[in-house]
Amino acid sequence: MTGLAEAPNRVERAATAAAIVLGLAVVARLWAMPLPSSLWLDEFGTVWVTDAGLGQILERSRLFPQSIPYAAVVAGTRAVLGSSEAALRLPSLLAMLVAVRVLFRMVRDSLGRSAGLLAAGTWLLFPQVEFAASDARPYAFAVLFAALASWSLWRWQERGRFGDAAAYAACAAATVYFQYLFATLLAAHGLYVLWRRRRGSPVSWRPIAATGSALVVLLLPAARLVVEIGGNRARHAFGTLPGAGELFQALVPTRVLGLLAPALLVVFATRLARGWRVQRPAASGLDAIVLFVLSAAIPPLVLFGIARVAATPVFDGRYLIVTAPAWAALFGWLLDAVEPPAGRAATIAVALALALVLRGDFGRRGIVHGREDWRGAVAALDAAAGPTPVFLSGTFAESKDPGLLSDPRHRDYLAAPLEYYRPLGPVQLLPLRAVEGAEAYAPGPTTARFAVVERSSRYPSWTPWLENRGWTAREVFRSPALSVRVFERRNAGG
Repeated sequence: MTGLAEAPNRVERAATAAAIVLGLAVVARLWAMPLPSSLWLDEFGTVWVTDAGLGQILERSRLFPQSIPYAAVVAGTRAVLGSSEAALRLPSLLAMLVAVRVLFRMVRDSLGRSAGLLAAGTWLLFPQVEFAASDARPYAFAVLFAALASWSLWRWQERGRFGDAAAYAACAAATVYFQYLFATLLAAHGLYVLWRRRRGSPVSWRPIAATGSALVVLLLPAARLVVEIGGNRARHAFGTLPGAGELFQALVPTRVLGLLAPALLVVFATRLARGWRVQRPAASGLDAIVLFVLSAAIPPLVLFGIARVAATPVFDGRYLIVTAPAWAALFGWLLDAVEPPAGRAATIAVALALALVLRGDFGRRGIVHGREDWRGAVAALDAAAGPTPVFLSGTFAESKDPGLLSDPRHRDYLAAPLEYYRPLGPVQLLPLRAVEGAEAYAPGPTTARFAVVERSSRYPSWTPWLENRGWTAREVFRSPALSVRVFERRNAGG
């Protein structure tokens, strides 16, 4: 009898061990490998904002919109570890590792230890996690504080303690300061508070009003910056308005479902064959589930509404990362219903294995970062053209305005990619597109040879425009989103 009893335990231990090993492999693949790879365009904004140290962060963050607390963290890191790609991304990696711990404890406290472990395992399946954890931008910190805010809110509504209310106000404010558009999560939190009041929360309206007022006061400086950025939104962004298909993809994490589906089908088919039962979650976890559902659904709906009504391109995957902790918690709860326990661990193990296979082997760089190999582009440029003059095009949305290219305050960050990876030749900027008056920024008619480093965008390449004016292009480098061409004047007599 003892041997029969130990057999399921051995299966469970084996499945759990496999899930842990595969989880560590996914961490290595998704987080560690992209750290030393070439920076990509938006990360150069972080480089520029923090280049002058702490003293210039506020001014530069207003000129090129950036999270001020995040910029301070990166400036401090650079002062200690230098400015390598890995050093710039290290704060995000550490923040996301802490976020995993916060997610586990939040789900453990509200839905049980098993659900917490499963939520932490599911967390590694989200493409947004790879994006944020190895990106020199503030999203990992914003996600961390979003999870802390949700956890503090749940504890406050459960226990009614002042310390939890203070923690919620501080973490919610920090979430917004790390990423302004993550303020959409606060709408979900407000609805959750209303839900708890109907359910008989121990928190009365007076502390709710006091906490809300404190949060408003904390966010007043952020509101001023948001209004300032919003007044120049046409300068700082471009994109298309979302439709019903994009909203559906934001509301339903199909990629994660695709990774979990094969194992879930096998587990439930086996359950039906052997008569396993599915456990119902405890009634005490209903409030937490409501919080997670609201946190997963409300931010996409709010951003979709803003994008459609204000014709502003804010409906973007990077701003929807705020829903990842809630979705991971919900998946952890759903998987916790699988019986026996070995089936839960096996489901996560299979999904993690699929994540490794489908997202490439350990030799590949990250999904985002490998598309723009600026370091390789500059190396190929120097080898092919030496100190030839270099023209840079297709960078930040601000370069839509040719006038900004001649403004020293804006020119610095527009040229940031080739300031960090310096070519041998002098660098000049081209507008994002060849518009009327662009000749003033393009190579002159007497120029015999030059190079163009161009990042692909929704606007046409400069190459046809230049070829129509007497130059012949020779491509010396190409990555999925970046190209380098050397141009030479055609020989009319040749």
